[in-house]
Amino acid sequence: MGEAVVWVDPRDISLVCSSRRLLERMSWDFFLQLCSRRPPQLVLDGDWDQAPETVFEESDLYRSLTDHVRRGRRWETTDYYRRHLRHIRDGTARTSHRTQRNVLYRCREFEALLGRISREGYRTQADLKDEASPQGNEVTVAIDRNGRLMFVDGQHRLAVAKFLSLPRIPVQIVIRHSRWVAFKREIIEFCEASPHLKGKVYQKIDHPDLADLPAHHGDERMAILRGAIDPEAWAGKRLLDIGAHWGHMCHAFEALGLRCTAIERDTRNVYFLNRLRLAGNRQFSIWQGSVFDYPRLGEFDLILALNVFHHFLRKKSRYQRFLGLLKRLRGAEMILLETHRPEERQMRQAYRNLDPEAFAGFVAEQARLPRIERLGEAPDGRKLYKLSKAAPLLGGLIGRLRRAASRP
Repeated sequence: MGEAVVWVDPRDISLVCSSRRLLERMSWDFFLQLCSRRPPQLVLDGDWDQAPETVFEESDLYRSLTDHVRRGRRWETTDYYRRHLRHIRDGTARTSHRTQRNVLYRCREFEALLGRISREGYRTQADLKDEASPQGNEVTVAIDRNGRLMFVDGQHRLAVAKFLSLPRIPVQIVIRHSRWVAFKREIIEFCEASPHLKGKVYQKIDHPDLADLPAHHGDERMAILRGAIDPEAWAGKRLLDIGAHWGHMCHAFEALGLRCTAIERDTRNVYFLNRLRLAGNRQFSIWQGSVFDYPRLGEFDLILALNVFHHFLRKKSRYQRFLGLLKRLRGAEMILLETHRPEERQMRQAYRNLDPEAFAGFVAEQARLPRIERLGEAPDGRKLYKLSKAAPLLGGLIGRLRRAASRP
């Protein structure tokens, strides 16, 4: 079922789970256990996750925090405060909000929580207990049938985390939809049946309920590639991932602000690619087919070619198509390339089998990206390169050298 506490990006918790729908499936006492310090973990079928979608950032709590802190509005004028006053008048107020004084006190507690987390960082409830602070439960979430995270409890801490743009917070998963559990089982069975995967996913899956699955590749390559670009400079630019498999890199680069397109030809991989895109609440595009047939290659600023281009060296016919492909990529500003190892069995009878440095140089020349930087090495020994347009000074120097070499 996964770890009791997992760390997630607060931005990935956007939907709110309907307490009314949950109460249709369980007693009030059991529902309260979901908000306790040691909540149970449930698997539920049915349509509890299908209520009209409510977005957390549109709640009066979050909007009132923004109004108070960023716009300087007094708590008494916020929607959150006014809602609780209505509950007081109609007799439906909770114990902690029975008077106006109680409501204002809770507002100030909320503001104090913001200040404390801003100064000291976000700590787990276990850490707070060690410091003799009052302990409650972590933020709790549910996972809907598609794998998306839905908020259940801990609204003040989640609101603060979103307001401060914290990268990760601890949460507890308390409910999983039965269809999501079935999909997770489908992944495991697929990997166990595949002679190539041998029981492991190809690349670590960046989902809190799937991150514990054994993987052939972890985050090491992304850690290297992340250093190759400036996220602020590349935000909004277009990335093409050739041979995207299940979309790990598109998930990661979209989180950095790029607009991504995944190309994958294998039908089964595209199925998992689509399902995991939905589970991660990502927006990148997916195109099924061969990259040779993709019609809009010239639209992209950044090309990911990770452990894929060497397949185009194995046969003469594919090599010739590869030359045309690289010419079509000449509008790109950068290619992030992962090369093969020449001694690999699959390359022994290849039409061309270049060593990593020569292969990087070949791709750079054909795509007219003369600046070649070796970024590092993946755990399996394959090299990672950044191919980009030359800086003006370097470009001028290269041009002069070429002109000098061409003189009689």
